[in-house]
Amino acid sequence: MQSNAKMNVIDDANADRREGKRQTLVFRVAALDNGERASFCLLKNISADGVQVRSYAPLEVGATVTLFVGEEKPVAGQVVWYRDLLAGIKFLKPLSPVALLRVEQKTCNVQRRALPRLNTEAAGKLKALGRSYDVTLRDISASGAKLETKTPLSAAGAAVLQLPDLPPIDTFVRWSDEHKIGLSFATPLPIQIITDWLAERRAVRIS
Repeated sequence: MQSNAKMNVIDDANADRREGKRQTLVFRVAALDNGERASFCLLKNISADGVQVRSYAPLEVGATVTLFVGEEKPVAGQVVWYRDLLAGIKFLKPLSPVALLRVEQKTCNVQRRALPRLNTEAAGKLKALGRSYDVTLRDISASGAKLETKTPLSAAGAAVLQLPDLPPIDTFVRWSDEHKIGLSFATPLPIQIITDWLAERRAVRIS
């Protein structure tokens, strides 16, 4: 019996062929939205016509998706093949040379905050300054998160974030603004762990 991944493959000798020059990317986390849910992906290579990604959530061949890379404008595309968590996405409209160059340049020296964040909601606790604060998670990425709290936190510093079904996360409070808190994680969380955790949440959207 074939697995779901195998059933989603287009058996075409040319399915893996790329049009135009393609830049191989060593590491670039992006986000994909299929119109119902958002998830993380890893760009493997990209051209003006399309991109190959490692998807951390299942994709369907023929599905229309939107790709979010850093601060670039979202790019719509269609999944043309999917195999073993790798997918080929053809852009509905080719990238301009300028936009393609910007994406390629951003594959180097990626800043932590430039990593995509996904909006979600979960109740948790933040231990900081010798106190425990009830918080609500509003968005999360591999490198940090944004929280809301009823009790304002007035100072930055080391803290520990506790979320349901995850081990305690060592963090640093980067900023606080009345009832909002910005965190950076001491150690980036593996994308697959975040994706599996987000799969249990009701709504996940692009931040």
